[in-house]
Parts: sequence; structure tokens; C-alpha cells
Amino acid sequence: MTCPIVIIASTTHARPGRGVSRAQTRPPAANQHVCRVRPNYTVVVAILAASPEFDSVSRANLPSPLPVDEIPGFPAPFVKGAVDTAIMMLSSTTVAPTAGAVDAAAGTGSSALTVTALTVACATLALILVLMCALDLPYFFRSLFSYVAAKCVKKKLRVTDTAVYSSVCLTTDLDVYLTHMNNARYLREIDLARIEFLLRTGLWQELRRRGGLIFTISNSVRYRKFVRTFSRYEIRTRIVYWDDMSIFFEFRFVSKADGFIRAIVYNRQRVVDCNADELMRTVIGGGASAAAKTTDADGAYRRPECPIEIHHWIQSNLMSSAILKAEMGDGDPL
Repeated sequence: MTCPIVIIASTTHARPGRGVSRAQTRPPAANQHVCRVRPNYTVVVAILAASPEFDSVSRANLPSPLPVDEIPGFPAPFVKGAVDTAIMMLSSTTVAPTAGAVDAAAGTGSSALTVTALTVACATLALILVLMCALDLPYFFRSLFSYVAAKCVKKKLRVTDTAVYSSVCLTTDLDVYLTHMNNARYLREIDLARIEFLLRTGLWQELRRRGGLIFTISNSVRYRKFVRTFSRYEIRTRIVYWDDMSIFFEFRFVSKADGFIRAIVYNRQRVVDCNADELMRTVIGGGASAAAKTTDADGAYRRPECPIEIHHWIQSNLMSSAILKAEMGDGDPL
């Protein structure tokens, strides 16, 4: 706590002849009270305590001034008036600094919070930018969304059913013409549709139970019409054929406005560390009804006939593989 010292006077009446001019030693005016004591003597009248509660403290509770007879050179009425004036001035100015100090403290606290919030926001933004440069965050977030939707929201399907995945052509999907979907985006979209299909049919769960994995080894895309900007479409996914090593998917991009098939994609998935035919037989058998498991069990498990376009596509891949193998001299690119 600070204690302001209220000084009535520190004026010293210097004597002429000691380096002081007569202008400096003029007699004081009649209404001035001059301390006629030794030089540099300071008369202290009162010490008043500075407190936040000063405005509610009565004068009787304040420290008493020095007795009048202990203050040499000043008459009692002058001392009393000076003390009253000091008390009045101190009481009128003490509350304002206290309120100002409170406002300053509040302002400092809010400024610190603002700086902290801005720092956290800038750090978060910088981290997001770094991750977006290092990773394809939209793809991972959409894959996670497809996973959660297939596991928790959408109903289960049989592996022989057709799954429907809905989407819209956004500005991030456009090519340089800014009017329709980029050709590469079709393959990105079938990844998301395939995630939902594998989870909803139980194919992925059975594959992992067997310790196997599945990878894309070939795609065949036919673009029939543009998928326009902001147009809604759906991807209809189904399995059209499988053999001992691979599963063949068909993806149809169908616009919701007119039902036109905008593009069709054939996708070959290689199954590793397990037999694809046994995998499909198990999943189909687990999804078949009790009636199908009795008299029509063989029909339920029968492998479908290979579609003619898939047959020619397989032959085309075999020819390409043979050519590449001859060029490389070893290994099978498939």
C-alpha cells in the first residue's frame, strides 16, 4: 500500500548576500505563509492512506495529522485548512484511478485472451495447410465418411445386390474447362462407392477374417456424357463376375435429373492371400436365406457367366501382359 505524503510547504526564505539576488529574496505577499526555518526543511502535515475503500472511509478513520504545535512556522487555521483541502482532493481522485486500474486489468486480460485465440487459430490453420500439402485430406475424410455411413447408417446388402452411392459434382471435381467433372475424378468416386459396397455386403469383413487383401489392378472407363457442375448423380455398384484370383465390379454413373448413364467403369480387384471364388461362395452362402441353402444351394453358389465385354477385356489384358513380359524379359505385370 502506498502512502501519499501531503506537503503544505517547502518554501525557504533565503537571506540576501549568499549568491541569491534580491529579486529572489523579495518579501512574500500578505496571503503567503513562509516557513521561517532552516533551509530545505519540509513540513509534513499529514500522511493519508491510499485505499480502494477510501471513498467509504470517514475522515475520523483516516490517520490524524501531526499536532499543530509540532509544525513550526505555520498557524493552526492554515494547517487545518490545508488538511481539509488535502483530504477533499485525495477523496475526489482516489476512486477514479481504482476504476481505471480495474478497466486496465480487464482490458489487459481480454487482450491476452484475444492474442491466445489468434495464436491457436493461426497454428491450426498452418497445420491444416501443411497436412493438405502432404496428404489428400478431402479424400481421406470422404473415405472415412463412407466407412461410417456403411457401418452405422445404411442397411446391409447381399453381395449379389446393387448398391447405390449418391454424390454431386463440386468445384473440386472440375477440369480446366470448369464445366464438367474431371476424367480422373471418376476413378476417385468409384473408390468411395466400392468402400460402401464391401462393408455393406460383408465382403470386407470376410476377407479380413481370412487374412486377405484386395487391390485394383485394372480399370476400363467409357465416358458417354459429361457430369455437369453441381449436377447430382449416383453410382450403381455391382459384381458382374469373379474367378479364382479376381473380382470384377461394374460402376454406372447415372444422373438423377434424367436417369442417363453418363459413364460406365469396369474395375478388376485382385484378391491376395486367399481364393476369390471361395471368398465369394462363403459370403453368398452367409447371405442366402434358409430356403436357398437347401434345394437351391447349388444355384445360389454358382459362379455367373462371364459377360462378353468382360471376356474381351480379360483377353486384352492378357495380350498386353504378354507384350510387356516380352519387352521386360521377366515377371508378369499383372
